[in-house]
Amino acid sequence: MISKMRETAPIIMLIILVAFVGGTIFLDWGMNVGDRSVATVAGKINGQEVSLHLFDRMVNMERQRLNESGQDIPPQQYRMIPQQVWEQEVQRVLLTDVFEKMRLEATPTELLEYVKRNPLPGMEEEPAFQTDGVFDTAKYVQFLSNPQNYNMYPFLREIERHTRDVVAPAQKLETLLRASVFASPSEVKYNHRTQQEQGVFEYIKVGKNNFRVDENAIDEEMLKDYYRANRSSFEREEKANLLFVKFPIEVTEFDKSVYRAELEDIKQLIESGERTFKDLAQGESDDRGSAEKGGDLGWFGRNAMVPEFEEVAFSLEVGEISDPVETNFGFHLIKVEEREERDGEEQVRARHILRFIEPTLETIESIRGKADSLREVALEKGFLEAAKQFPSIRVDSTGTFTEGGMIPRIGYVPGLQRFAFDEEVGSISERLENEDAIFVVNLKEKLSSGVQPFEVVRSEIVSEIRDSLTVANTAQYAQSVLENISGAESIADYQENDSLVSSGISDTVGRNDFIPNVGFNSKVAHVALSTEPGSLSDVIEQEGDHFIVRTNWLSETAPLDTDSPLFAAQRRNLISQNKENIYGKWYIDRKSNARIESNVDRIYRD
Repeated sequence: MISKMRETAPIIMLIILVAFVGGTIFLDWGMNVGDRSVATVAGKINGQEVSLHLFDRMVNMERQRLNESGQDIPPQQYRMIPQQVWEQEVQRVLLTDVFEKMRLEATPTELLEYVKRNPLPGMEEEPAFQTDGVFDTAKYVQFLSNPQNYNMYPFLREIERHTRDVVAPAQKLETLLRASVFASPSEVKYNHRTQQEQGVFEYIKVGKNNFRVDENAIDEEMLKDYYRANRSSFEREEKANLLFVKFPIEVTEFDKSVYRAELEDIKQLIESGERTFKDLAQGESDDRGSAEKGGDLGWFGRNAMVPEFEEVAFSLEVGEISDPVETNFGFHLIKVEEREERDGEEQVRARHILRFIEPTLETIESIRGKADSLREVALEKGFLEAAKQFPSIRVDSTGTFTEGGMIPRIGYVPGLQRFAFDEEVGSISERLENEDAIFVVNLKEKLSSGVQPFEVVRSEIVSEIRDSLTVANTAQYAQSVLENISGAESIADYQENDSLVSSGISDTVGRNDFIPNVGFNSKVAHVALSTEPGSLSDVIEQEGDHFIVRTNWLSETAPLDTDSPLFAAQRRNLISQNKENIYGKWYIDRKSNARIESNVDRIYRD
């Protein structure tokens, strides 16, 4: 390995962690256990196979990173990780190919200079890298360049490679892309004109909501004709429909008694002198914010806490510890440390120990027992018949859903997607559960992929025809309005004569402004500011509604001289705006032309 690269490797390690401090290109690394029976590779990118074994590691590492973040991670976020890691891998492969073809690489000196300019966030506050309280780049670089530090961390060799082959080339690529941005004189002039132009216009709006078609007017022959003419549009992925019984995991009075008893035991320990309130708060309180301070809540007056807490806190003597107090946060032990009057208001300084009230294992096991009992009867007598023997439960249906999508009325439940798309119709699931509930599920039906039968998509066709006829009727009515007003001097008050339309006049507006009853950056405004004052437009269709506009006034925009300072400034601004989006546009185009085959959704169903 090149000695200079060796010396800069510790620095490279930190570059990897932040990739680009400027937030341009960020290639993250993740790592899960997939269903290897459905595929041997995670996918292919331009013919290059992505090893399922390595991909699993990336997914598992990403999930571990989330677990160690200390944040409350919703189950659905875990489920999204494989797809996120796949997108990162697609980006890595596509970019690596570009780097190799363009021979993009960075010298050790360039890498060192990059780190000097972009120290890892938080390092500036580290005392070891400061001189007289100010961040000292020389100390920082000296520490990171120490070969002993490099030898202590063998994984730095991989980080060195990743930085040389990915991070630095990515920065160079973006520099090249930004350098290629150009704004022609006509682009600058058009941009200037659209920014400067303003106008005032009157409008008539024929809203589609006033022309709804009665579904009874749509006969069976119309539906079948539409189906025959648009069969390809009814091609669908495989779908499943589930019946389910949900057993909510909820706190019981027994659970409350358990947590109340725990706090009573803690109170006895404090009052016996075996432990202090402060020590037990640090180790036992579920309020981690105050636990670090021994449960100290600081000074507070009335109306600062929830009523149940406040009532007890202000009734205690200094040094006294309350019995367990229930609030919507849980059970509290409260100790008042001090009390005084400030500006005529009574204030106290108190500590507390909080216990969240959650279902105990005994409660969860009881619910599991009910779910198992239902399943046993369902296996013998059928799902619906079994449900009748449990009067307190209700059978619900998810309706149809596609693989990989959110399951209606249930959400994310580990194992449920696999059950829905791997089992046979009529199957009854094992007990399935998430943090909120336990489920027993019956696979009611499956719709195979391909063109869906007419009966399945009939209601969808009704909606399509209804909406199409509505828009057509709206357009026809708008055309009749246009013919009626062709000689009118003003149309702003037209709604007074026709209850099926609305009308009005705009303020002085630009093309991209929000206009009440019209919208933001609307097609209507663009037409109005392109129409000669005094002229009526043709009928303008916008999201199913139809408009007619008469332009009253347009501002005069002076021609932009290509030799003027204003032109130069406008050109610089336009180039700057285009540079901000250049990488995203380039990458989307690159990805759209790539051959990408993914098995991720099939492997990581749950």
